[in-house]
Amino acid sequence: MPQYVPDEVFARSREVFAGAEGWLAGPGAAGLGHAVLEEELAVRGQQIARQLLQDYLDSRAAAEPRRAQVTGPDGVCRRRAERGHARTLASVLGPVTVRRIGYRAAGARNAYPADAELSLPPGRHSHGLAKMTACEAARGSLEQACKLVRSRTGGKLGTRQCQELVRAAAADFAGFYAARPRPAPGPGQVLVLSCDAKGVRMRPGQLRPRAQRAAARAVPRQDGRLSQGEVRTRKRMAATGAVYLITP
Repeated sequence: MPQYVPDEVFARSREVFAGAEGWLAGPGAAGLGHAVLEEELAVRGQQIARQLLQDYLDSRAAAEPRRAQVTGPDGVCRRRAERGHARTLASVLGPVTVRRIGYRAAGARNAYPADAELSLPPGRHSHGLAKMTACEAARGSLEQACKLVRSRTGGKLGTRQCQELVRAAAADFAGFYAARPRPAPGPGQVLVLSCDAKGVRMRPGQLRPRAQRAAARAVPRQDGRLSQGEVRTRKRMAATGAVYLITP
């Protein structure tokens, strides 16, 4: 972007930084303990980083060259172009707006070459935010992952959105491990197979046919608890396993 002076591109970012600097030098921060200073600076630091990202995206949008024509994945040639087409991107720094040129043709969806250049995701959540969500969901529940992502990014993330991001992250799970090399145990090493399973209560209609029929016929013998040998026949088994090498 040689035609854009950095002072003009990141002017708003410097304003946000100046606000944080002025707060530190002013009476607002005087006499505060380090814990409050940490919390406030963490929030302001994220605002500065988000504004830097926004300013950079805006500068790329202003410098995007207009192409004579664009052919989309459908094979349709698009010759009409419009600037200013915007989409929201939920990033690890907070929500930002991505503006780019949209190329149009009658009866075809718009094409945005800048999306591919920025490697933007199909949805509104950035790859970094999706990675953060998947990592936190693996450590605990979806609800806990949502709370942590919201506290770190300042954006909104619902349980259903979190679930969709985790599922998308695990889409290539089988293919990834199928392509992994399987080295043989070395001298003195032990090949370990670790498995675990858990019965998960199913929603109506999610049981296998045989268990569905058994659940429909089941009559509890007493209220509040199961009798000896009685099962609810309303669960399915979720199993997982790991194979690895150890040296005793």
